[in-house]
Amino acid sequence: MTPATHTPADPREFLTGFGLTQPGTRASFKVFVILGTGNEAGSPAMTVERPG
Repeated sequence: MTPATHTPADPREFLTGFGLTQPGTRASFKVFVILGTGNEAGSPAMTVERPG
């Protein structure tokens, strides 16, 4: 899977239908950022379910 990339100038929103094309499906997402120190930080996983 190819990660999506946003630069600081991009809008602070990300829209995707990835993994949610069929009713009742679930997809889990995490957001990762590169800190000013060069380290990486990740958010907790969030699961989205398409209504069935």
